[in-house]
Amino acid sequence: MSKILFLFVAFVALSSAETSVPASLFQGNYDDFKTFVGAFMSSYTGATYTLPATCLDQASQGKLDSDMVNIIASVLKFHPFDAYSSIKTFGKDLEKMASGCGMNQIITNLNAELKNKGSWYVVGNLLMQRNVIESYLAASTLDLLGFNFQKAGKNFGTAMRYMVPPYTGKALLSSESSVINEFTQFGKGLLDGFEGQVSTPGACYTDITKFAQIFTNGYATIEKILTWDIAAIDTLIAEFKEIEPQLQLISSQCPFETLFATIKKSFVSEAGLKTLYANYYNSLVTIDADIENVLNCSSDLYVCGKSLGNSIDLLFGWNLEKASKTPVFLYE
Repeated sequence: MSKILFLFVAFVALSSAETSVPASLFQGNYDDFKTFVGAFMSSYTGATYTLPATCLDQASQGKLDSDMVNIIASVLKFHPFDAYSSIKTFGKDLEKMASGCGMNQIITNLNAELKNKGSWYVVGNLLMQRNVIESYLAASTLDLLGFNFQKAGKNFGTAMRYMVPPYTGKALLSSESSVINEFTQFGKGLLDGFEGQVSTPGACYTDITKFAQIFTNGYATIEKILTWDIAAIDTLIAEFKEIEPQLQLISSQCPFETLFATIKKSFVSEAGLKTLYANYYNSLVTIDADIENVLNCSSDLYVCGKSLGNSIDLLFGWNLEKASKTPVFLYE
């Protein structure tokens, strides 16, 4: 709070563009902040944390004070480029301060989680723990407003622990086996199975494949953003803009409504059941092998998806190649 008062005094009392800002104005007391950081680290690590001697020592405090003086002086003198440069310097010094206090552990833990468990694991964890995180952040904010720095740091540390859990070295998922990649492998196999035995893929196959690539690119872009590559946000926005028109293409090119009509027709009439049985009998060995692959889906998701699509083709006589040449009214 003393810092805020100092800033207020600086802007009111030193309004002249040529007035220099005395460094002594910003030689404040950092004890409350150190209390907050200590409580934060103890709560985050789950153990009593002793701040290192390098955490906000006299040299680092003096550097931060000097940075603030330079920022305010540049603003008052209407030197925007100098102000920008001073703010960048202040940010770098804050990063060094955080490292000196041990807070770099959070970034280390986040990078380990991203590398070993994948970004979708981290995002999923944030979504599942959202209510808990929000409650601790709200409590921390109220504690700060009440100048209870010990409790504020503790609550903020607990919130961060839910957001970026300390890395234990035990990967529940890896980037190679994340949900998005599993979905992609199964979907590609299913699409290949649905395509039928054709030499040239049709429009539906091409459109879905392109959509899958957009989705995969978006996943990779999100991973970049989670590793603090802020420029990747623009890339993600551009990729999201591709989703809707691509979905419209899929809707117009892919005759999936005929699949459900074909399956329904096979079960509601005697002729349909006879045809279904004949199809099974004619491809008995292949269909049984496909069913076995589907029952053991976890062993190879691509093979699982392709076996499902192929078995549907053999049993019901439906694949994308046939459906694209068959008028819809024949299935009604």
